[in-house]
Amino acid sequence: MVIGSGFEYQSDSEQTEYGFPFLIEYNFTELAKLNIEPKYSHISDKTGDGRSVSGFGDLETMLSYEFVRERRYRPAVSVEGGIRWPTASNSALGEDGHDYSIGLLVSKEIVFVNLDFNVIYNFIGEPGERDTVELSLATGWRLNHYVELIAEVNTAHPVGHVSASGSQGSSEIEGLIGIAWQVSRRLKLEQGVVFKEHGVQEFVFAWEWSFGGD
Repeated sequence: MVIGSGFEYQSDSEQTEYGFPFLIEYNFTELAKLNIEPKYSHISDKTGDGRSVSGFGDLETMLSYEFVRERRYRPAVSVEGGIRWPTASNSALGEDGHDYSIGLLVSKEIVFVNLDFNVIYNFIGEPGERDTVELSLATGWRLNHYVELIAEVNTAHPVGHVSASGSQGSSEIEGLIGIAWQVSRRLKLEQGVVFKEHGVQEFVFAWEWSFGGD
């Protein structure tokens, strides 16, 4: 089992948002893993026309299974299924309906570098919204036994059709750069910056505790 939490901060001309995501990760076997990710948020209005809200957002759960093991010249391949549960305490912190996702996760370790490539299809449950395909590429470069540079790029592309009254959606892209510190056999710290569109930046800090010490 792995547990963790984090702190996220971002601000623009309209609002400031503080996020506190939590992680519970449990391996049923060496190949099957369940992730449970609740999140508490506080959104503070800066325009004077709205109001500030606080509370838990939607709950996300993911179940993955590694059906191809990593070998010297072969990456590991996993399949992942996820559900977003509409549990938000306020409509500003979540969305209507359930979202379902299915995807492939490919990972490979090459000497001092770890590579992860994911393709995920999201079935959007909110009426009038289009499904999306997410692509992500992440890498970690170990500087030594304790410190690792991390980077990730994510894109989301709307697919399928939507009614005339619905939202057409648009492609989105964001990137992360940061550093991870393996403090001990069980404790890991991560911090970085997420660069979003329109010049928005999100500062993130997270910790993870592994009961297995892996």
